Amino acid sequence: MSAQDQSEYAEIVVAVQSIRTNNYVAMGALALIVYDYVITLDQEVNNVWRRKFTAASLLFYVNRYLSILAAALIVAMNSMTVQEV
Repeated sequence: MSAQDQSEYAEIVVAVQSIRTNNYVAMGALALIVYDYVITLDQEVNNVWRRKFTAASLLFYVNRYLSILAAALIVAMNSMTVQEV
């Protein structure tokens, strides 16, 4: 192997490690979001679902469920990136 080949190989290894680390962090974030959702669902039912729908309710729903969707999409996109490499 020439020095240039070794350098290219090292760059690829660093890129793959970076992608994998990013994916692990994204999966950890998704796990925390889902955990938070599960442990606070009863409070959400009592305090939000059973009340009149307001702008504050809408803001709550957007914040709560959009974050879960975004985290899931990030994990899915990162896993596709790892498969491509």
